[in-house]
This record gives sequence, structure tokens and C-alpha cells, in this order.
Amino acid sequence: MTSTYQQWRAHDYPVPPTMRAWPLTGAGFQSLGRSRQPVTVSVPKPGPRELLLRVDAVGICFSDVKLIRAGADHPRLRGRDLRTDPTRPGHEVSLTVAAIGADLTHQYSRGDRFTIQADVYYQGKNLAFGYWIPGGYSEYVLAGKEILEGDEGNYLLPIPNDMGYAETALCEPWACIEASARQIAREQPLPGGRALIVETQAGDWSLRGVFPPDQDVARLDAPGGRLPHSLAGLGMFDDIVILGTPHPDLAAQCLRQLDAGGLLCIASDRPLAGPVPLDIGRLHYERVRVLGTASREVISAYRENNRTDLKPNGIAWFIGAAGPMGQMHVQRALQLDDPPRKVIASDVSAERTAYALARWRSLAARHAVELVTLNSSDCSSQAEYLSRVTEETGGEGCDDIVVLAPIPELVAQASTQVAAGCVVNIFAGIPVGNEAKLSLSEISLRRVRYIGASGSRIEDLKTVLEKAHTGRLDANRSLGVVGGIAQALEAVESVARAETPAKTVLFPSIPDFPLTALEDLQSADPAIADLLADSAVWTREAEGQFLATHLVIP
Repeated sequence: MTSTYQQWRAHDYPVPPTMRAWPLTGAGFQSLGRSRQPVTVSVPKPGPRELLLRVDAVGICFSDVKLIRAGADHPRLRGRDLRTDPTRPGHEVSLTVAAIGADLTHQYSRGDRFTIQADVYYQGKNLAFGYWIPGGYSEYVLAGKEILEGDEGNYLLPIPNDMGYAETALCEPWACIEASARQIAREQPLPGGRALIVETQAGDWSLRGVFPPDQDVARLDAPGGRLPHSLAGLGMFDDIVILGTPHPDLAAQCLRQLDAGGLLCIASDRPLAGPVPLDIGRLHYERVRVLGTASREVISAYRENNRTDLKPNGIAWFIGAAGPMGQMHVQRALQLDDPPRKVIASDVSAERTAYALARWRSLAARHAVELVTLNSSDCSSQAEYLSRVTEETGGEGCDDIVVLAPIPELVAQASTQVAAGCVVNIFAGIPVGNEAKLSLSEISLRRVRYIGASGSRIEDLKTVLEKAHTGRLDANRSLGVVGGIAQALEAVESVARAETPAKTVLFPSIPDFPLTALEDLQSADPAIADLLADSAVWTREAEGQFLATHLVIP
């Protein structure tokens, strides 16, 4: 590698006075940058307890699309006037220390490498990086007390020098996937929370171990499982326990009266009379849950089938598997220490599925996982499509189902293919207020669970970084397109149109490199292409050659 590249890696050069950046000044793609170009702004100078960090690489996320489309109406920007106080997208980043505030010189050195846990909380407020705190669509960013002294400590996480820049940036979306598999389920009603017991029929239900003796628990009779008129007036609850079989209307109303993080527990040994409308968005964003048991020991509903990760040696079905995040979910399954024995990956796009299959095939063979791909568009009807899934499971159903497209009807489809003890993970960000009708009988009679999660925490990112550094996770395999900082708007528009089959990463120290799929690097830059791994997989060596050839030091 050239001496210029080594100089860049260590940031062994003066901080430039100006930088290229993509400020967001309103709602819509026309509000990103100016006249479809980055703007030139002054590089900020760090205060005594601040760091100036160079953005080495920034990933493009569909969450960036949501932010740009919404502008100041985005939930994380409410109350901000972007015309006078713009922000910048970009929360998937690799960073290098460029300048250090006077009070921090004993803690940091120029050239130190970091990534950031983007969900920054400071004094109880969410000040997410790439949302409220301006993010990585720029050459440099500032890290102040909100990041360095946040509610959960320091949101900067150190990076080993031998890790690549793209794979470091990609560890943030990988952490969201890790978080969805590392959820901690409550094993009892919320201590001190509001709780309600609804009795639909007399019986020998045991509440031993469910509620502590000093917990204030309201009770309500619902003879025959019918919906009492008085229920709606009782307000919201953290836990609602239904003893006996509820009418679907009763179950639906109880779900509406759960607070965020609330649990509905159904103790019933008989099926409900029909499906129940369930707000899928609340499962994903608010972690509302439905538990069930056919046992008379009600506490078993809280403590049975609490796993959230994929079942070893099971059958896992990924719906919407060929999108960027879907590919990552399937890859993670294939690289687990104890993977499923069969992975079913389905998508509507034959082209995207073929692209993804080329990246999965070697991993599946290496870990002895049977990999099956399905295209719903190839089937004449939904019934034929679901029968193909049934055939692949031998009629026994799936042990895990991950829904990766934000369509409530797909959750309803998933509910028809569950095995006993199945965990259905709604990963796609379906907005709150969107319902699907599900058979809650499966939850009490067959221990099925529906879960969802949004975002990640520091521990999730630490886990992914360790996996990526040690080779247990090939984060680079999820990269499909590279470009320079001038291509940010083009890149995010491409993601919005679902034109990019895998993740896009930009390198801000490269002023202008056209968005290029890795498969096309052979014609664009053969020296880089020769260093890619199987099926055009990005490598640290290819990245080093790319940066050494194209980066510009101001």
C-alpha cells in the first residue's frame, strides 16, 4: 500500500478547514444537500470535552430513507426547525480520531478507531446519532458529552486496527439483527405495574408464583368469555391475565389496553372461536407480547418457550429474505455455531433471490445447512406458495419464522406454518396501527410466540464486533455497492427504490467514485476485483487497494 494510504489511516495530516457534507434542511430528497450535490462547510473544532472524528465509511440504511422523507416530522426530530438547524443522516459508520479536545488528550490519541452505538440517550432523552446528532453523510463529525458521557456510558466503541472500514460500518445493522435474537423475555408480570385478571369461567387455575403478595391486581368477570362493557373504562395495563377461553372480541380489547411492553397471558385449554386482530406494529416497536398456556399453572405461560434465537437443528423460514437485511438474517443463520438444519428463504424477486443465493451457497455447504429458496411470484396462488412451505417442512411446520417485509398479511401467512413451540420474529418495521388476524389458540395450545424488536444496544454491537473481528461473522458479505461521498443522494434514492440487492457503503475520503456493484468492479477497477472473495464478496484486502487507489487527502 502507498505511504499516502498509511498516512490517511493514522490521520497523520492537518485537519482541513472545510469538508463535504449532506445537510438535511427539510422533508424530501430535494432537501438533502443543495441542487443534488454535497455542500462545502467548515470543519467544526472540538471543544475541551469533544472529539473530532473522520468518517471513514458510512452505510446507507432504509431508516435514512424514512428520515429524509419525513424531515422534521420524524419522531426523532420533533420540535426541530431543520431550515435553521439542519441535521445529517448516516448512523452506520466507521470513525477515526482526527482532533482531541484539551480535556480528553489523556484518553484518546489521533488515529484511534471507533464505531458508534447510534441510539444515544443523554439525560433520559433519545438524541440518536444520524438523527438528532448530525451523522455520517459528511467527512467529519463531532462527538460531545451526549456521546462520550451518555446515560449508558460511552457510545463510541473501539475498533481493532486490522478490521476493515466497511465491515465496521456494517456492524451497526448487524447489531440490530443480533438484538432481535437476544431479547430477554419477562418471566413474570411487571413488578409494581398495573395488572388485571379476567375470569371467563370457574376453574382450578393456579396463580402461584405469578403475582407477588403485595401487588395490587384488579379483577373482572367475563362469563362465557364475552367482552364486559366495563373493560374499556379500566385504562391501560402492563399485564392482563385471562383465565379460560376468551371470545376473540375480548382478546382484541385486552390487547388494545396493553401499555408499551405489556403482556397478554391467555390460560386456556380450548381453542378460541376465531382469529384475533393483532396490531403488528405494536409487536415490533412497542414490544407488546401475547403468552399462553394450556396448563393450570398460569406462571408456565411466562416461562415456557422463552427463546428468541433460532432453534438449533430446526427449520427456519425467512420471508422477504433477498432484501439487504433479509440476506443478513439468512447469513447469520448459516453462520451460527448451532444452525438450523434447514433454511427456507422466500422472496417475490427471482433476480434478488439468485443474487442472494450466490452469496449464501458456500456458507450453507460449509455449515451443512440445507438451503431452499422460494419465489412467491413463481406460484399461481397464495395457496400453492404456502403448500410449498408445508411440503418443505414435511407438514410439521417451521420452528422459526422471520418476517422481513413490512406487510401485515405476511404475518398472517406465517401463522399458518408454525410448528409447536415456533417463534415468529416480526423484524420488518410495520407501522403501529396495522393489524393482522392471527389464531391466538396456537399460543396457548402449542406454545407459539410472536416477538419483534427495533434497534439495538451497546452490548449487541459489542457482540457483533467481536464476531466480525474473530471471523465468526463475515460482515463484508452483506456489502453489495461502493461509492464516494458525492454519491450519497443517488445511493439513498436507490435504496428507496429497492434497486440495491445488498448494502451500500460510501467512503467520504473518496470525493467522487460512481456507485458500483461489486460484480461490476472487474470493468471499473480490475486490481480491486481480483482481491474480492467468492461471488464478489468484499474483503479487507480489496478495501485497502480501493482506498489506496482512490482516496484524497486534503
